[in-house]
Amino acid sequence: MNILIVDDENYVIDSIKKNICWDRFPVTNIYTANSMQQAQTIVEMIPIRIIISDIIMPQGTGLDFVNWVREQAYPIQVIFLTSYAEFEFVKKAIALESVDYLLKPIDFIKLSDVLVKAVEKCEMQQKFKEYRTGCEKWDRNKRLVHENFLKDVMENKYTVFDLPVFEHLDYTMEDIFIPLYLHIYDSGRTSENWDESILEFIIRNVLGELVNEMDLEVETVYPEQRYRYAAILKKRGNGGKKREISDRLPAVMEMFLSWAKGKLKKNIWFGAGNQASFKELSDSFTGLKKMREENLAVWNCVMCVENYERKEIVYQNPHLQMWKTLLEEYKTEDLISSMYAYLEQMERDVMITLESLKKFRMDVVQLIYSYLAAQEVTAHLLFGAKESEQAYLMAVDGIWGAKEFVSHYVAKAVNHIGFIQESTSVVDELRRYIDMHYQEDIRRSDLADLVYLNTDYISRIFKKETGLSISNYLIQKRVEVAKRLLTQSKLPINTVSIHVGYSNFSYFTKMFRENTGCSPLEYRRNYSE
Repeated sequence: MNILIVDDENYVIDSIKKNICWDRFPVTNIYTANSMQQAQTIVEMIPIRIIISDIIMPQGTGLDFVNWVREQAYPIQVIFLTSYAEFEFVKKAIALESVDYLLKPIDFIKLSDVLVKAVEKCEMQQKFKEYRTGCEKWDRNKRLVHENFLKDVMENKYTVFDLPVFEHLDYTMEDIFIPLYLHIYDSGRTSENWDESILEFIIRNVLGELVNEMDLEVETVYPEQRYRYAAILKKRGNGGKKREISDRLPAVMEMFLSWAKGKLKKNIWFGAGNQASFKELSDSFTGLKKMREENLAVWNCVMCVENYERKEIVYQNPHLQMWKTLLEEYKTEDLISSMYAYLEQMERDVMITLESLKKFRMDVVQLIYSYLAAQEVTAHLLFGAKESEQAYLMAVDGIWGAKEFVSHYVAKAVNHIGFIQESTSVVDELRRYIDMHYQEDIRRSDLADLVYLNTDYISRIFKKETGLSISNYLIQKRVEVAKRLLTQSKLPINTVSIHVGYSNFSYFTKMFRENTGCSPLEYRRNYSE
C-alpha cells in the first residue's frame, strides 16, 4: 500500500514521516510532493491508496487536487491537514469524501487513529473490488452453465431430472422453450466470410431484441454443425399464451430473416420447433432438424414444425449407366453437366433431402471408385486430402454443396486417369521421388501411395519404361552417388555408406562389389581424382 504526503512545507512532511509508527500499517512506500502538479504526476504514475494533504498550497489547493483525484476516479482515501478551521473547507472536504479533516499543529496519535480508519476503508474497497470481480465471473460462468445445460438437454445428452445441477439453475419444470434452427449458406455469390462468434452474437442480440416484446428471451445460441446454428427461446414469466406465441413468432422470424439476408448476403433457412417443456425439448429439436433435413431445397424462408406436412420422397437415379459411359469416355464436362441437371431436377421436384443427397453421393462415389479400381488406382488415397474430405461433407448440405462435390470428385478422378495413362509421367514422378529420397528406406508401398496406384501396377510400368525393377533402380542410384563421393571427397567409407542409405557397412560393401566388381576401398584407390 502506497501513501502520498502533500505539503508545501518540507518540515511538515518530515515530521509526519518521523512521528508515525509506520510498522502498524501495511505500507509499502511513502511518496511526497510539494505542489498539486507534482502530486498529480505521482498519482498518475504510481498506485497510491492513501493521501495526506495540506489545503493551502501555491499553484493549486489541496481541495483542487483531491477534486481532480475524484474526477479521475482513483480509489484513494484522503486525510486533510490544515492550519485553517474554516467551515467552508470542512464542507468541501466532506463533499470530497475525505476520511477526516485534522488541524495543525498535528496530533500524531489522532493522525495514527485516522490512518487506521483509512487503511480499513482501503481494505474494504479491495474486498468489494474482489467481490465484484467474483460476481462478474460468476455471472459469466453462470450464463455458460445455463447455455451448456440447455444445449445438452436439447441434444438429449442426459436426462434433466437425474442431474443435481438442475437444482442450482434458475429454471423450473414448468418453463416453456422454443428451439430455433438456422441454416446459413453461401452459394458462391459472395466472398465475405463471417466468424462463428460474430454470427452467434448477431443471432443472439438482433433476435433477442425482436422477440423481447413477445415476452421471450434468447437463452442460448451455438453452432450445431457446419453452417448451422441452434438457438433456444424461453418464455419469460407469465408471458404470452401458447396460441398467441405460435401466431406471432413466424412474423418476427421473417423480420430477422429479411434483416440477416440483407446484412450477411447469404442464403438462410430459419425454422422453429414446437413449444416445449424440459421433458419435450429434445424431441422438439429433433423434429425441427428432421424438417430441415427433408427440405434442403428450401431457402430464404421461415418454416414451423407446427404447420409442416411431411411428404414421402423416393430416390431413383435413372442416369447411372449414362454417367458410367461418359466417365469412361473422359467426357468430363458432359458428365458434370448431366449430374448438375439431375440435381436441378431434384430441386424442382422438391426432392433435395438429406437422405436423397446421401444416396446421390453414394451413387457418385461408387461410380468413381469402381472406375478407378478398374484402372488400378487406389481411390481412398486419391481422395484422402482435406479438400476432398470437405467436398464429401458438403455434398449433403444442399444443392450447391452437392454440385461442388461433383465438380471436385469427377475432375480429380478424370485428371488422374489422364496422368497415369501417360505411363512416362507416372514413371518420371517415381524416378524424381527416388532421386530425391534415395538415402531413405523406400518401400514399393510408399511409391504406390505417391501416385495412388497399387504396387504391382507401378512395378510393371516402371520395369517397362526403364528396363529396371524399382529396387535395382534404387541400388543403381545409390551406387552412382557412392562412386562420386569415393572419388571426389575424403569422407570415410563408413560415412559414405550411411550417406547413401546403408547403415550396415558390410552390406554396403557387398552390394557395391556386386555392382562395380570391386570394394569401395579398391574403387577409391583406382579412380580417385
